[in-house]
Amino acid sequence: MTEHLPQPDRLTDDELIDQHLDRVEAEEIPLSDAAVRMIASQIHEGQSSAMYSFVSTGIVTDRMKDELQRDIEAAQTAADQGQLRRLTHLARYVEQCEHEDTENLPGDQWSKAWLDQPVSGSEDCLVCHAFIADPHGVGCPLGTEDEEMLDAVYALQDEHGEAILHLLNNRGFRSLDELAAVAGTFEDEYHGKYDSLLDYARYISSELDGHPDPAALAEEMEQRLLVVEGFNGGVYIYDR
Repeated sequence: MTEHLPQPDRLTDDELIDQHLDRVEAEEIPLSDAAVRMIASQIHEGQSSAMYSFVSTGIVTDRMKDELQRDIEAAQTAADQGQLRRLTHLARYVEQCEHEDTENLPGDQWSKAWLDQPVSGSEDCLVCHAFIADPHGVGCPLGTEDEEMLDAVYALQDEHGEAILHLLNNRGFRSLDELAAVAGTFEDEYHGKYDSLLDYARYISSELDGHPDPAALAEEMEQRLLVVEGFNGGVYIYDR
């Protein structure tokens, strides 16, 4: 009853940035720190450059702004519209959010800021439905920053499909041992994916003597089963 999802195609850094800029322009939202850091990381000229320091700290200096202006002029001369677009957004960010000296410094997460790869070719996380450039929902198994645990989650996804991700999201885990414990309940607790809870109730009704009313059976099931909407439609059904 499980479905096996292919690993997502990885986008290049340029594609991730441009996808985020599309959203920034369409929804008129601020450029994220993750996109800013990625753009800056592409154009710094080594550890001695002010732009390199900006990538590490998020602190804007006059020398960094001078370097950025030179990069903008170079993109204009080369008629590189894609790069010019990215640099223009970076310049706007610098104008609106300058982190001079010790004032208005970026948060502790700056050094980890990076746009996430999409899941299954979508712009949204298939578990918590957060946009790929935004933080994942609390508890989302695809949002863990522990690389070892994230690798373990992807291995479970490869083995069991999207279904196990929703169980992990609902049960939660704080360590590899807890992750393994939750994953160990999957085979017993997962009932399958159906078009709806009523569709599952119809299936169960057909297997029972007397064929009870599916609607009444679905209402009863709703109290004792966990029903999770799938990213691409349908519902995944588990024991509570």
